[in-house]
Amino acid sequence: MPKKLKHKKESTAFPSDLSDMGKPTRKVITRSPHRSVGVIACSWIQNDCIEYESQLERRFLQRALLFPSLKKIFHQPFTIPYVDQGKNLTYTPDFLLVFQDGSVVVVEVKPAVFVKKHELKLKAAEIFLASKNRPFLTITDDEIDSEFYAKNSALLLRYARSTIADDVRARCICFLHNQTGTTSISDLIEGTAASLGDIYHLIGRGLLSIRIDIEITHDTIISIPNEEKNNGFIRFCNWFNTTPRLTNTGI
Repeated sequence: MPKKLKHKKESTAFPSDLSDMGKPTRKVITRSPHRSVGVIACSWIQNDCIEYESQLERRFLQRALLFPSLKKIFHQPFTIPYVDQGKNLTYTPDFLLVFQDGSVVVVEVKPAVFVKKHELKLKAAEIFLASKNRPFLTITDDEIDSEFYAKNSALLLRYARSTIADDVRARCICFLHNQTGTTSISDLIEGTAASLGDIYHLIGRGLLSIRIDIEITHDTIISIPNEEKNNGFIRFCNWFNTTPRLTNTGI
């Protein structure tokens, strides 16, 4: 019988080399007729909710929270200085993500059609963070909404917020550990008497693994996740099929 697997929440300090940067002065707008704003609760990863200011940011978070090595997400973590036509300005990136191996990435979530309009400050952020040996990613709707990612992420995160019995969790994990070939979701349901919702919960919490870039059906192959926790940033880039535009970050 495998050991009982539970997510252990750890207090995650803000990266010390970024802690002296200015904090954003603007607050997240809680009501707006033009934007969708709110928070996402993910108590199995971190105690505090994560704020978002658009539906695109929300869909980014839904997918990011399924990344197996995620440890913490900070929203609007700091401000970055830049100059535009002689004016001293500041820019606040959307998210700072910390991974289990200690690596981090700063992320701007932006509709692809607006990237060129904001090119100056995005390039300034890349250069500034590269000087601190920290990578910066601009992730757009092209990556976030590609294939079945957005639909599947929303589904799995919804079930991840629920709870299931410890014995159901143990049965599912034990069953998969004892399989020698491929196992489908329907095989797991038949072999453990778990419900489809139970299985979605375990996938959403990272205890079981499937491909989320294709439609989820009863024939979907399911497995125990890879225990690899190194190279968090590189694997996160692969998770979103993206790369940083600067290569001198030492990553």
